[in-house]
This record gives sequence, structure tokens and C-alpha cells, in this order.
Amino acid sequence: RSDQQAHQQQPRLKYSPHKRRAINNANKGKPSMHRSDILEATRQAVTVDRAATHGSVEDNFINLGAIWSARLGVPISAHQVAIMLIDLKTVRAWGNPKHDDNWIDMAGYAACGGECASSD
Repeated sequence: RSDQQAHQQQPRLKYSPHKRRAINNANKGKPSMHRSDILEATRQAVTVDRAATHGSVEDNFINLGAIWSARLGVPISAHQVAIMLIDLKTVRAWGNPKHDDNWIDMAGYAACGGECASSD
């Protein structure tokens, strides 16, 4: 198989159906995503799909921050949760930079973190 065929045959089950649709719509069969494709897939994921699948980002980040705060013994705000989730995706992207999901999620966490920071 060529590299292009291998890329096109990446496992599709790792993505939610909503995120896969956003990636497919943005990617339109190209072998890799352009920055505008990543931003479009991110916009779709954080403004349309996310709340339906996971609930309010603010509530999720506040609740996760409360759990991490209790475990670590230091206060963790909602926007700090977003920063740490970006760190997680950074580590994953370091090991697999061609996996589109990493870049989409980093952009999404940054957008959600920025929104949370304005209300922290």
C-alpha cells in the first residue's frame, strides 16, 4: 500500500460519528488537512456536536477541575483544565503528528478554554 492509501484507510472507529463527519466534510478526500480544514472541523465539533454528546463544556471543565483539585490539593480552574487537556493532545501529536484528531482537539480545547477564561 502507498502512504496515501494507508492515510486514507486510517481507522475510523476512533472518532465519534460527529467528528468523523466534520473531518470528512472539511477534508474532502485530501490526504492531509489544511489549517482551514482543522478550524472548520473544530468549529463543527465545539459548536454543534460537543454539547449534544458531552453536555456543557463549562460544566464539564468545572467538574473536572474540581476532581483534579481534590486529587492534587491545588485549585484548578476551568480554563486550566483546557490547558492541561491541550497538553495531553500535545503529547499525542508529538508521537503521531499526522493524526488529525490531535490537532482538532487542541484547537477545540483552546477555543473552549478561552471562553471559560472570560467567565472564570
